[in-house]
Amino acid sequence: MSNGYDWIPLESLIPNPHNPRTTSLTVERFKKVLTDLYAHNYLLDCTQPVDEDAYLKLIRRLTTVHKFDRTQLAEFKRYMTLAIDMKGDPERLINPIRYIVRDDGVKEISMGSSRWFAHYLMNADRIKAEVISYSDNAERIDRELSENIQRTEMSDADIILALRYAQSVRGTTYTVSELMQKTAKSRGTANMIQKILNVGDDAFFDTLHEYKSVNAMLKALTDDQPKDRTLYDCEDPVVVHEIAHAQSLRLLTVNGHGSQMGSIMFFLHDFLGYQIEYYERNYDRDNPGIPEHVLDYMEAQKETLAFAHDLLIKEMITYNKGRKGTPRRYTYNRDNIQLVMDIVSNASFQRHDQMLSVGDFEENRRMTGLTEINIKAQTAVAG
Repeated sequence: MSNGYDWIPLESLIPNPHNPRTTSLTVERFKKVLTDLYAHNYLLDCTQPVDEDAYLKLIRRLTTVHKFDRTQLAEFKRYMTLAIDMKGDPERLINPIRYIVRDDGVKEISMGSSRWFAHYLMNADRIKAEVISYSDNAERIDRELSENIQRTEMSDADIILALRYAQSVRGTTYTVSELMQKTAKSRGTANMIQKILNVGDDAFFDTLHEYKSVNAMLKALTDDQPKDRTLYDCEDPVVVHEIAHAQSLRLLTVNGHGSQMGSIMFFLHDFLGYQIEYYERNYDRDNPGIPEHVLDYMEAQKETLAFAHDLLIKEMITYNKGRKGTPRRYTYNRDNIQLVMDIVSNASFQRHDQMLSVGDFEENRRMTGLTEINIKAQTAVAG
C-alpha cells in the first residue's frame, strides 16, 4: 500500500535490480554518458521544442563516441521522450514513482525507473515519490509486473523473463487463464508463453531477446530439442530397425505445404502400392532360387513398407478431413510424412542394389531410370 508522495532527492534512490523491463544501460554508465553530454553541450533542452539538428547530433554522439547499440539507444530515447513530455519540469510528473525502504534503509525504486532516469535528463535533483509496502516479495513482483505491462510497450522477451522471475518467487506455475489476464494476450499466445515458461534450460532464456515474437521463441525451442521421430506405434523390432536405418540415410527431404503436401502424399501412396506388390510378386518363399537371407531381408522390407502404407493412410484421412461451412484447412503431420518418405526412398535404394546384384538390368532400368515416377518424385520433393 502507498502513503502519499513526497519530494525525494534522485541520488537517494537506486533502481530496481529485478525490473521487469530489461535495461542494458547501467546507472554507472548512464551517469558517465550524461556527464559527457552536459560537458560538450549535446543534451537537448527539454523545456523547448525539439531541435532536429541538435537531436541528430545527440544520436550521432551516442552511437559513435559512446558506442550505443540499438537496444541502448532505444532505452535512452525512451527516457528522453519522457523528459520532453514533461517539458523538463519535475512538477509535471503526474504519477509519482514508488519505492520501498529496505531493511538496510536503502530506498529502492519499485515502480518508475524510467521516470527516474528521465529526471536526470531534465537536470532535476529531486522527484515525486511515494513509499510503498508489500505483504511479501511475491506480491511485489506481481504488482510490478502488472504495472509495467499496463504502462509500457514491453517486448515479448521482457514479459516472459519477468513472468519467469515472478513464477519462481511465487513457487507455482501460471495457468493459461492467469497469463491471459496478466498479459492481455489471446489464449493461443498465453498457451505458448506457458510452454516457454516451463522450459528448464537457463541458457535458452539468456538468448530470449534474439527472437522478435513468442512464435519465434517457441519455434527455436522446438527446433533445438532432439527430434523424437518415434511418432508411431510399432512393436516389431525388425521394422523399428529398418525405420531407424531409413531415417539415418535421409535420401530425400519433404518440402512444401498445403495442397503441395497432398500431392506428395498421393505420390507416396501410389509408389508404396507398387513397391509392396513388387515384393509380393518377386520374393516368394516358395521360390527355391532366392537365398534364405535375401528372403528374410526382403520380408522385413515389405513389412516396413506395409507399416508406412498404414501410417500414410492415417495421414491422408486426417489431411482430407474437412468441416462443413469452414474454409479448407490442410491438416497433416510433416514428421510422419517425412518418415514415410525415408522408408520409401530407402527401400527403393536397397532394391536397386539387389537388382544390380542379380543382374536384373531391365527391371533396374525401368524402376530407377528417368521414368514418370522418378520425375514425379523430383517435382514433389527436394533432396
